[in-house]
Amino acid sequence: MCQELLKFYASWKGAEDDVKRMYSSVEMLTKNFICLRSSIQQTRFGRDVVARVEESIAMCESGVVALKKKLSKINSVLHANRGWSHKLKSQFQRALYPFKESTIVKLKEICSDLQGNLTLALETLQIDATSVSLQTLGVLQNNVFEMSLDIKSFDSQLAKASAWVGELHVFQKDQYMSAIYDWLSPLSREFSSKQHDTFNITARQDRLSDWVLQTNHYQQWLHGAGTTLWCLGIRGAGKTVLASFIVNALQVVSNEHVGVAYIYCNYSEAEKQNPTNLLKSILLQLVSRKRVVMEELTEAYKKHSKEGTAPSLPECCRLLHAAIGCFSKTYLVIDALDECAEDARDILFAELRKTKPLISILITSRHTFSDHFDSESALRLEIEANVFDIRQYLEERIIESRVLQAHIKKDKNLHELIISGIVNKAKGMFLLARLHLDSLMAKTTLRKVKTALDSLPEELDRTYYQVLQRIQAQDRDHAVLALKVLGWIHHAVRPLGTRELQHALAVEPGDAQFDEDGIPEISLVLSVCAGIVTIRQNNIMGLVHYTAQEYFERRSLDFFPDAQTEIAKICLTYLSFNEFAQGPSPDDKAFDDRMEVCPLLQYASQYWVRHARDNPEAGIKALALAFLKQESNVASSMQASEAFKSRFTMHSQQFRRNVRGLWVTASNGLYDLTVTLLEDAASIEPEDFEGERPLHRAAINGHDDITLLLVEHQANIHAKSNSGATALQCAASHGHQQIVRLLIDKGADVGTCDKKGWTALHLAASNGHRDILRLLSDHGADIQLKDGYGATALYRAAENGHHECTQLLVEWGTQLDAKDTYDQTALHRAAELGYLSVAEILLERGADCTIKDYYGWTPRYRALDMGHDDVARLILKFSTPLAQSTLYDSEQSKRA
Repeated sequence: MCQELLKFYASWKGAEDDVKRMYSSVEMLTKNFICLRSSIQQTRFGRDVVARVEESIAMCESGVVALKKKLSKINSVLHANRGWSHKLKSQFQRALYPFKESTIVKLKEICSDLQGNLTLALETLQIDATSVSLQTLGVLQNNVFEMSLDIKSFDSQLAKASAWVGELHVFQKDQYMSAIYDWLSPLSREFSSKQHDTFNITARQDRLSDWVLQTNHYQQWLHGAGTTLWCLGIRGAGKTVLASFIVNALQVVSNEHVGVAYIYCNYSEAEKQNPTNLLKSILLQLVSRKRVVMEELTEAYKKHSKEGTAPSLPECCRLLHAAIGCFSKTYLVIDALDECAEDARDILFAELRKTKPLISILITSRHTFSDHFDSESALRLEIEANVFDIRQYLEERIIESRVLQAHIKKDKNLHELIISGIVNKAKGMFLLARLHLDSLMAKTTLRKVKTALDSLPEELDRTYYQVLQRIQAQDRDHAVLALKVLGWIHHAVRPLGTRELQHALAVEPGDAQFDEDGIPEISLVLSVCAGIVTIRQNNIMGLVHYTAQEYFERRSLDFFPDAQTEIAKICLTYLSFNEFAQGPSPDDKAFDDRMEVCPLLQYASQYWVRHARDNPEAGIKALALAFLKQESNVASSMQASEAFKSRFTMHSQQFRRNVRGLWVTASNGLYDLTVTLLEDAASIEPEDFEGERPLHRAAINGHDDITLLLVEHQANIHAKSNSGATALQCAASHGHQQIVRLLIDKGADVGTCDKKGWTALHLAASNGHRDILRLLSDHGADIQLKDGYGATALYRAAENGHHECTQLLVEWGTQLDAKDTYDQTALHRAAELGYLSVAEILLERGADCTIKDYYGWTPRYRALDMGHDDVARLILKFSTPLAQSTLYDSEQSKRA
């Protein structure tokens, strides 16, 4: 019991004190027993009495010793040195003693025995009490009473501890699930915030939503199996608000046996909303709804958390299929499909098709994006904002506007004129109604309001143009600020938080340190932008609608001709501040404090290159060179770029070290800056902490021109990183054929192995680069060569499902049944991982399907064990009758 308490005490305040009190209680109990035994050894007691009492005491003493042994195991931990290394050691030791409920039962039994034996001893003494003086009897009775209290106290603590253990088991499970959720949650928190904010928006569309929920199409989708409902609408019709109502309705009526998940696509989050993250978000929502940690998910978490890696796309797909299988039915709502990147959309739908009929999908989008995902069989529903919803929204905002109320006092008919005029012009677009009302609220006189009502545009583009005209008509300072804000929001690689944007607006070229006096109030930022900028969930700045982003993309050069240049300058100025010349933060607290005080640091570190690349302005080049020559500032930037805030200890120290300016320019394809640094006699071979040099980085990222430049400046093409990789292997692994050809022409060795024994050929095959396989083979690469694990290039191609590379290697005569160190062949790996087309190529060429690996498993049994029945059937189809008999015998033996 005590060992289990110690296992958890770091997560439960006061646990150490309780254990100390229990330890002291048992120790005092033992002393009282010794005192009692000493008393009855006096001659005034008869031998029979002494013998009976001693026997009872001996039985008590053995129980106490058993308790004390359990408690003494942790005594040293409680009194150990409190340094961090000792704490880690004690935490590890506590984890080695898993708690069993039987231990509590045993301790209670011991405690009951103690009480019984003490009672027997007491009765024996009382029977012979006439031979003992009253004074001695009083002392003994007092000692026995104190011992009885000690035992009762200990028993009470034991019962309390039992209750604690139950609570702690629940707490531990919740903590474990929370850790898994954090691991899976790059998007889910954002989607959750979006759902909450949208569903509770002021501009509610209850009538539209209620109408949709009552339609036959929705009811058919709701009660059908594997159906798809496509909700189509014009821009600004309120489709996102509708999606939030549907999600809420599903969550309210569904139980734990029905899965509900949702995705809010966002054009400005395209980089973050990649296929893997979208699938992980769906997976997380389903798992958290079921409140069950799937075994597959637990194993994946253990594996990746140990290795510091993230699950691959195929692994996410497999886990998602398993999660959907836990529900009798699953609903998925996808909002704004038209804002999802095409590649992400295609991969997402390809995986979702495999889950039918267990999943029903509802999609909202514009009409132009309705030709995807079973569009022929999908139910279609036209969405248009309800006129009554628009009127109610306008009514509420007009009442809240002091400006419009002042005008209405002068003309009682103005109220209805505004509402009817906007409703007629909006034509079912909630967004257009909002923008029109914003423009009227900015008018200073009744006459201007009436004039504006007569000229309200019916198209969004004209409406946005009028908004920009209003912005530019402000006083100069306000107009300049507004255009800066819009320039940053439109051109930012990712959405900016409010404090990030405020810091960006506060910096001016030439600053050596940050001046907080330059920070504009966020209320002013919103005001000068005339309603076209808004604050989204989690204090993220954004445009009022994605149609505004589309408008600015078409008119960017008209309104923000120098935005990229200005953003690059601000980022480089920020990174060059004196406070970052101190170098990276030494620990987690210092790092977290720095990121809190300097909110723009991460964005500037990650994206200054994106804004500066291909920018011909001399000012950008000068700022970049000055920054790149400050090694401490570069190191601070690398930490801010790669480290991330986390609950894990030492998270701030997970970043590349020893990075120099030439490494940065070569890695990011900054050709002109690379030339200048080389002319300034920068070292051609600076290594980062992984041993990667500028040539490695150029090869990894596919920068042909910089690779050639570095080679011409005598960069060592044979140099290896800490993993043993050369630039040629880096290029082959990442699929950069021209760099592979260039390095081979310059004398790179195609047969060089890294520390795992992989050659460039193994790496190209593993990553599916068929043309590079040809190139390497043409220059003498050995297709039969095995790596350090006994695997050939064919094996590596097969285990990653690259059927084209597999086909090519088979045609070249690669040994089909070559075994790795576990006696597995390429067919074993293809079967185990479910790559049907690869298995078919191997079987057609004569791969032996009866070979058993180190564990006695055939390829077919591997396929069956992993649930790939199609591969198992294929193997059986290619087997001879004798081989089929062998396979069945083998499988029966394994099952037995």
